[in-house]
Amino acid sequence: PEPGHEIVPAEEARALVASSYNERLPLEAIAEELDCSVYHLCRAFASATGRTLHAYRTELRLRAAASAVRAGERSLTDLALRLGFASHSHLSAAFRRQFGMAPSALRPGA
Repeated sequence: PEPGHEIVPAEEARALVASSYNERLPLEAIAEELDCSVYHLCRAFASATGRTLHAYRTELRLRAAASAVRAGERSLTDLALRLGFASHSHLSAAFRRQFGMAPSALRPGA
């Protein structure tokens, strides 16, 4: 392949993101790890999966948040920061968009 047009297996990209979804791993670092351009990485991933890398990583983070809250996590601020969200409100807004409810609605006894 021509430089910048390397083949990017979506499964490799998915595995890399899944193993580091709570880290602030820039697209540039993912592309470098997979030996391709950011542009090619994003296009290839979206073509293979039907969603962006950002959406995939956010989904993984939100699923982890839901599990943690169900398991009794009390501090949404700590949880948000641990999962790579900028703040409690960033987590809560994304959670509402994804699941239609606040994270606290999943707390045991809520």
